[in-house]
Amino acid sequence: MPHSGIKELITLGHEQKYITHAEINEYVPEAIGDRDQFVGIIQMLDARGIPVYETDPVQ
Repeated sequence: MPHSGIKELITLGHEQKYITHAEINEYVPEAIGDRDQFVGIIQMLDARGIPVYETDPVQ
C-alpha cells in the first residue's frame, strides 16, 4: 500500500487527530471500490493512533 496519498493521509491524521471516510476516499481514491484496501487503510491508521470516523466529528 505504499502510495503518496497514504503518506499525506497519515500527516493529515496527525495534524487534525482523526481521519474521515471521505478523506480516505479523497487521498486514496482507488480504495473506494476495494473494500479490503479501505479496511486495511483504517487498520493502518488505527495502529498509528489515528481514529477514523464515518463523518467529521467536529461539525
